[in-house]
Amino acid sequence: MIESCIVTYSRHLDNDGVAEPRALLTLTQAHIASLPVNIQRQHLPPGFTGGSNHARRSVLQLVRNLLKHDRVLLRNLFLKNIVDTSHAKVRGGGVPSLQMLYTLIHNAFLENSGVHAPRINWDMLPMRIKVRFAYL
Repeated sequence: MIESCIVTYSRHLDNDGVAEPRALLTLTQAHIASLPVNIQRQHLPPGFTGGSNHARRSVLQLVRNLLKHDRVLLRNLFLKNIVDTSHAKVRGGGVPSLQMLYTLIHNAFLENSGVHAPRINWDMLPMRIKVRFAYL
C-alpha cells in the first residue's frame, strides 16, 4: 500500500471513467492475474482460471473488501497516537517518528495476517518507500 507507483487508493477510474492503471485495486488485480495457475486453482473460486465472470466478480468483491479493511486499518494506525480511537488509547508525548510509526504499522499488518517477520531495519528501506510513507 505504500509503493511509490500507486496514484490512488480508493478510486480505480479516472474522471473520464477510464481505468487507472496505477490504482491500488488495478495493481492488486494484476498481481492476482499474474499468480501461477496452480496457485489460482488452489486458492481462487472454481472457474477463475477459465475466465468465469461469476468467479472473477467474486474475487473482485473479496479484494475490494480486503483493501477497504486495510485502508481503514492504516488510517486508524496513523491516528492511533494523535486521536483516541477504538484500537488504542493516546500515548503520552508527541507524535512518533516516521521510523517508529512505520514499524508500528508494519507490525500491526503482520499481526493481522498471522505472519511473523524480523525487525525492520529503517536504514535498509528504499528511499522511495520512506518518501511515500512520509506523504501518507
